[in-house]
Amino acid sequence: MTSGAIRRGARVMLLAACGAIFASGFLAYEQPTIGLAAPAATVSRYEKTVDTTTVGNQGCAAAGTTGAMILNFGQPWYQGGTYGTWNWSNQFFSIAQIQGAMKAWLSQYYLCGGTDVKLAIGTSNNFGYTGSAHGSAWATMVNAINAWIASPPSWLNVEQARGAIDAEVEWSSASVTAQWAQGYASIYSCTNSCSYYYDEGDAGGCPPAGSHCNGGWTQHDVYYMAWASPPAYPFPEIYWNPPPGGPINAQQWQAINALYPMSFLGVLTEHAADGNSNTPAQGWQQLATATSQSPSYSSDITWAN
Repeated sequence: MTSGAIRRGARVMLLAACGAIFASGFLAYEQPTIGLAAPAATVSRYEKTVDTTTVGNQGCAAAGTTGAMILNFGQPWYQGGTYGTWNWSNQFFSIAQIQGAMKAWLSQYYLCGGTDVKLAIGTSNNFGYTGSAHGSAWATMVNAINAWIASPPSWLNVEQARGAIDAEVEWSSASVTAQWAQGYASIYSCTNSCSYYYDEGDAGGCPPAGSHCNGGWTQHDVYYMAWASPPAYPFPEIYWNPPPGGPINAQQWQAINALYPMSFLGVLTEHAADGNSNTPAQGWQQLATATSQSPSYSSDITWAN
C-alpha cells in the first residue's frame, strides 16, 4: 500500500467504524486509545550526534520503555549534494549519517530487550532548506529504515520508524512548511510499516492566546500540518501553563480542533530541557482535558545526549 492508496478522507471515514475494522484486522493506521490516566512518558531528544556508539547506547537505555519518542536532528539543510540537517552542534548531518545512527539505535533497542517503540526521526521548519525536496528526502529515509527493520529477521513486531517535524509558526511561512509536508506525502509508504510523520510543533499566538496565529499562519495552516496532510499525526508541544491564562497551549490546540477536528496521537513536553515548563503528566492532562481525548503517547524532550 502506497501513500496514494488511502487518503485522509478515507481515514476519517474509517474512524467512525474503527471498532469493526480493528476486529477484522484491517486498519493499519495509528489511532489514540482511550484511557483514564496519562501514559508513562518516553524520553525524546534534541539529538546532537550521529555517533553510532553514542546513539546505540541511547537505544539500549530506552529498551525498558515502550511508546513513541522523537529524536530531533535540527533544521533542514542541503550540503555537498545531499539533504540532511544543520544541527545544534553546529555541523551538517547528512541523511545517510542520520539513517546510520537510527539503525544503531534500533538495533540496540531490540538487542537489549525492547518490546514496542515507534521511533520518530525529526527535523524542523526552521528556515534552512524547508521545502518539498527535503520532505521527499526525509520520507525516503524513513521508508528505507522501515524496509531495513522488516528485512529478515523482521523486527516489525517490536519497532517501527516514523518521521517528525517541529513545525513552528514563527520559523518559516505556512506555504513553505506545507511544501515539506507535500513532499513527504508524495513519498511516504505503508509497504512495510506506515512512515507517518508526527507534527511536534506549536500553535504560537493562535486563539485564545491572541487574535491571530503568529508568522502569518492561520488555524487551518496548523491543522494542515498536524492532520490534514495524509501522513500527519498531531503530537503537539504542550509546554506552558502560565497564570492567569491557564493551560494556554492546550487551549490553542482545542480551539483549532473545534474548527477542524483531529485525533491527537501524543503530547510532547520539555520539562527535562526546561524545568519551569509542564511535566509530562501535566502536559498530557491539559490536552486531554481541553479536547476530551486520551492521546496514546506522552514524551518529554531533553538536551541530554
